[in-house]
Amino acid sequence: MEVLSSENRVKSFVEMVKGYSREQALKEAQRCVECGICVATCPAHMDIPNYIRAIRENDLEEALRILYETNPLSATCGRLCTHRCEEVCAIGKIGEPVAIRWLKGILLTRYRIRI
Repeated sequence: MEVLSSENRVKSFVEMVKGYSREQALKEAQRCVECGICVATCPAHMDIPNYIRAIRENDLEEALRILYETNPLSATCGRLCTHRCEEVCAIGKIGEPVAIRWLKGILLTRYRIRI
């Protein structure tokens, strides 16, 4: 994942990690098996599998709608979130868990909402 250079970091308050590109997000979303364990672990019970499915289908507007349907304060909560959903991700049992945090980040960044 692309990160701002140290020279640029000291000159601004822009996020250090730029997050996924659209192509990276589509690839990451394909890893989700939609088991739903993440929903049970999320304190807000966000509809994670469905917004990831919408990302996988390249329908970012639908993904954002689903995101805000289950948590209208997604951008604010994303700052405080411990991302326990990633800790329980079934894919994480055989490798790296699905990067749910960064998938949500592409939606919020795409629509100029920062987490």
